[in-house]
This record gives sequence, structure tokens and C-alpha cells, in this order.
Amino acid sequence: MNLLLPLAFLLLSFKEAAGQGCDTGAYVYKSHIWNRGYVAKLYLDQSWLAQQTSDWTLAITFNDEVEEFKVWDADIINPATKNNYVNNVTSVEVMNKCYNPILYSCQFLELSFMIRYPDCPEPCPDYDIIAVTETVTYLDGASANMTYCPILSGQPTTPASSG
Repeated sequence: MNLLLPLAFLLLSFKEAAGQGCDTGAYVYKSHIWNRGYVAKLYLDQSWLAQQTSDWTLAITFNDEVEEFKVWDADIINPATKNNYVNNVTSVEVMNKCYNPILYSCQFLELSFMIRYPDCPEPCPDYDIIAVTETVTYLDGASANMTYCPILSGQPTTPASSG
């Protein structure tokens, strides 16, 4: 009996630790789809933020290599490029533009993007986003990150809740 209580506490601690850092508030809404790509908007619930941010980055991973990833309201920082697109990638890292670094816990980060891939019959989930990790710097200089899982299809149906 004396061993059961510490063992139960240990198992509960592992369960809580495993659940931390994973948010289900990620959506991708595909507004235009064709047999070689799609235009979409990524929505990330920011209710986990402790305070407003001074900058943010997103590490985005795809299910398979995409021929082209293009974004308009963020800079691609990995792989390094001066363009707003990269080719033949399975993952990409983007950073806020100078005009959109501030995020609040009552909002969704919204990011429009385009994907091109080899000919694939619709629907084609082979080139979907499978993981996103967001890293932020708060106004006080502290940093935090959140991994979103799973990435849901469609748009959010409820407003982001304030953190």
C-alpha cells in the first residue's frame, strides 16, 4: 500500500507532463484546391499566451515534400531565402513581418499560404500540414512555445478564449 501512493503520483505526473505543450487549436482552411496544390489559411489559437508578444516564429512540417510553399504575411527564415517561397521542402520556418509581431491571447494567428505539389487526385492529404510549433518572445523578453496537434481541417467555429 505504501508503494501504491507514490506510484500513482508518479504516473499522474507523467500523464500531466505528456499533455502539456500540445494545443488542439490549429486549423487549416483550404479556400482554393486544384490537382496540383491549394491556397489556404492557417489559424492558431493564441489563448495559451501569458502576455502579448514582441515576435513569433512557426516551424511547419508537411506530410510529404511539397514542390512549393509560398507565404505573404511572414518571412521564410529556414531554409534561408530572400523570396516569399521555397521549393522542395518537408518543413519550413517562418517569422513575423515587421508589421505583425504582436499577438494577444484573445485572438487567432492567421496566416495565408499556398502549396504546390505533384499531380494528386482530390482530396489529397499527402501534402497537408501535420505539425506546427510556435515560438514567441514576450514583451518582457521571456520566450515560450506551443506545439499544435492535431491540425484540424476547416475554420475555427468559436472565438479564441482569453488566456
